[in-house]
Amino acid sequence: MLSLQKLPVTLLYITKEAVTQEPVCTLQNHIETVMLASPQEVANSSTPRTCDAILADLTIDSKKGIPLIERIQSLYPDVPLFLMIDFEHPLHLTKAISLGVTQYFSKDTDAIKIAETISDYFNTQMRDFYKMEISKDGKIISISDSFARLLSYDASRLCHRSLQTVMEPLQAKESFDCFIHSFFQRDTLHALFRKKDGERITMGGNILKEVTREGKHTWVTGWFPLEWLEKTNDRIRAKLQREIYLKSLMKFHAAIGRELFFSQSADIFLQNVIGKLHEIDENMSGFFLENRIDRLENAIYSTIETSDFSSVFENSIDLQNEENERLFMPLFLSAKHQQTVFISNISHLPSSPMKIALSKAGYVTMAAIPMKVGDYRHAEGIMSLLFKKHHRYDKEEFQMWQDIATTIAIGIEGIETRRERDILIEKLDKIAHTDNLTGALNRRRGVEILEYEISRSKRYGNTFSVIFLDMDHFKKINDVHGHGMGDKVLIQAVETIKESIRATDSIIRWGGEEFLIVLPETTLDDAIFFAEKLRAKIEHQKTDIPQPITASFGVAQWQPDMSFDDLIIKSDEKMYEAKRLGRNRIAY
Repeated sequence: MLSLQKLPVTLLYITKEAVTQEPVCTLQNHIETVMLASPQEVANSSTPRTCDAILADLTIDSKKGIPLIERIQSLYPDVPLFLMIDFEHPLHLTKAISLGVTQYFSKDTDAIKIAETISDYFNTQMRDFYKMEISKDGKIISISDSFARLLSYDASRLCHRSLQTVMEPLQAKESFDCFIHSFFQRDTLHALFRKKDGERITMGGNILKEVTREGKHTWVTGWFPLEWLEKTNDRIRAKLQREIYLKSLMKFHAAIGRELFFSQSADIFLQNVIGKLHEIDENMSGFFLENRIDRLENAIYSTIETSDFSSVFENSIDLQNEENERLFMPLFLSAKHQQTVFISNISHLPSSPMKIALSKAGYVTMAAIPMKVGDYRHAEGIMSLLFKKHHRYDKEEFQMWQDIATTIAIGIEGIETRRERDILIEKLDKIAHTDNLTGALNRRRGVEILEYEISRSKRYGNTFSVIFLDMDHFKKINDVHGHGMGDKVLIQAVETIKESIRATDSIIRWGGEEFLIVLPETTLDDAIFFAEKLRAKIEHQKTDIPQPITASFGVAQWQPDMSFDDLIIKSDEKMYEAKRLGRNRIAY
């Protein structure tokens, strides 16, 4: 129920001249003064009219609606603006909200609900409407005009009359004198006030201050309908819930930064971010769509786990197909125009499988927010928010979600940049440490590996072995079959070795047709056994030349008294010993 008194404010109602009188009459029943103005009058006016609030019934578009809102706010910067909006065109609602409208309604909201909302707003802002100065013997010294109007009296008619004219105890058996005495004893009291027509209003009152007039004491009291108290409690609870919600948004924003630091891929990052939405509000869900300029990809990052929802987004959304605007309205418009789109009530959407799936899942309100860095950058994707309770966005929340979407976009970009950097570093490292022809490690990298193994073995008392091998008769292969065939022989030999060694082993091209194999945690006997297997594999591999390809192997185990050069020299000497003994064999 609307508050019993008329709201003592002046409302400027901006609407088309052809408006019916029904909403105007309804507003006039509950608001003291309602002035009418046309959009053209406001647009052409240079002098604002005196008013306490504005209700504008507008078609929100970029050519007329948004400029008119901006014009209203320039003429009436401190006046609350209540907006009636056509939700069939949600694209410009974002701009209206960002301009800071006080409240917005759909055009099908009835006038009584609008009047209640405006009344609630002012009842929240004003708490000194109903003042009355009284004497200890129960006389009305003065009463505010608004209080007198509430009781259907003229203020001057009540001055110096007994409080009994308008007030009585809640308990019918209580005497008025006792009632007044208890009021001055307790400083607060509930009482019944009688209007001129006999209707009664239960109100709460308290003493605001004591006044001395000509040696006599009087008290200024403040009164409010108990209905206000109930509404105030509701508003306080709503305000606290709102503050908790906004704090949760800030925590969510901070959590995105942590996820960015720890996530190794954009997929993991987005899935972890969307999974935290329930921490903001248990009635909230959401999903991400990847933006590919001309299409939106499947909603693979989602907290909605229904088959109906999955089937709606099993294919990408073609942004060149205008029919998709109807089927995926907020998502399509957000991606197409690179701006946030709010849907206050999903029931206002055109009929589509998406609308059916979301409604069936119990969602009421929806928003689509582009995730982009800067105004002129292409959005990385669209973040969609869904609420199972009616959710009304305001300027502060709008900005917070915009900041969150930007942070997510920066996160995606940062992860991609980091991934590209890692790939580049890996590629550069490979170029710097790999032999271009065979793919084996180069000598520079081989020296680093050997020095590391010597250092590690000295520290932990471990051992390792090396195999030095040289391709047999390689000069003859080049002379007879050409250097191209010689290159193929080396490449094939390295491939055979790579297939045979462990992940911890290393194959190094030491120079020309010479290769060094480093075998960590390997004794001499194990290295000899491995070298023999490898020798046989190389000998029996198929090649494009008629004679078999063989290699000579020198095997050596590192000893604690060996230097780097000692180990290389020993394995090299053993390789040449194998050559002298007839090639295609192992020496150790």
